[in-house]
Amino acid sequence: IVQGHNGRLRLIPSRYLFMLILSVAQDLVKAQPISPFDSRCLLATAYRISLFVILIVLIIVPDIGFTAEPDKVIDPTPLVVVNAQVSVESLSLRDLRSIFTMKKRYWDDGTPITVFVLEGDHQVHRAFCKKRLNVFPNQLESLWYRKVYTGTGRAPIILANEQQMRDRISKTSGSVGYLTENSADETNTKVLPIK
Repeated sequence: IVQGHNGRLRLIPSRYLFMLILSVAQDLVKAQPISPFDSRCLLATAYRISLFVILIVLIIVPDIGFTAEPDKVIDPTPLVVVNAQVSVESLSLRDLRSIFTMKKRYWDDGTPITVFVLEGDHQVHRAFCKKRLNVFPNQLESLWYRKVYTGTGRAPIILANEQQMRDRISKTSGSVGYLTENSADETNTKVLPIK
C-alpha cells in the first residue's frame, strides 16, 4: 500500500504484487522443514504463509482502496454558472476559456465580467480546469499571474467553497463561476450550457 499525492492510500499495482508473491513462494519452498520443538521456525513459517495469503488476496481483488479521509463525491464535470442578469444563454468552449484565462473582460452587451474561482487545491476547481477548460490548474494560475505581473490583466476572485461561490454569483451582476450539480441553485443564477 502506498500513499498517493492526494492523501488517498492506493494499492501497489498487480504486476509488482505478482513479483512479490513469486519471491515469497520461492522462500516458502526453500524453507527448512518445520520442527515441532522450534518455535522460531514455526513463527517464521506462519509469517511467510500469512504474507503469501495477503498478497494473493491483493492480486485477486485489485480495486481495493483505503482512504485516509473520505473523499467528497463530486459531479465529474462542474457546471458553468452565471448571474441571472447575464444575457448570454450558452457559451462556446473558446469563450469559456477566454473568460477564465481573463482575456474576455465584457459580456456581449458590454457588462463587465467578474470571474469567481475556487482555491487551487479544491477538488471542484481541479475538476473544472481538467474537464471544462482542458488545462491543468497550475497552467491556469500561471496565466493569471503573468497577466497581473505584466500589468496586462487581473486575476479572478478566489473563494474558499461552493457556498461562497453560489452567494457571490447570485449577488454580483455579470459574474461567472462554476458549481457541482448538487450545489447549483437557480435562485438569481443560471447554468450555461457549453457548446
